[in-house]
Amino acid sequence: MKIIKKDLCEKVYEKIRNHFYITKLRKIDVQVIIDTLFEQMINELMNGNSIELRGFGTFERTIKKRLFSEPLFLSVICKL
Repeated sequence: MKIIKKDLCEKVYEKIRNHFYITKLRKIDVQVIIDTLFEQMINELMNGNSIELRGFGTFERTIKKRLFSEPLFLSVICKL
């Protein structure tokens, strides 16, 4: 199942509103909270830090090292 940010905001909005009986909460408030959360997570990962959300998971930035992708070069290596 795929969920987009709009759906996530809607579900969080409904959960908070129904669970805590907050009637003055607006959907835009929840969207700002979620946007801020993601922005901070991205900033931490870009700075080389890892993020641990206990009970959910750990996030860390990894950089994949790529081999040469030139097909002619690869065929020469394979023939040797």
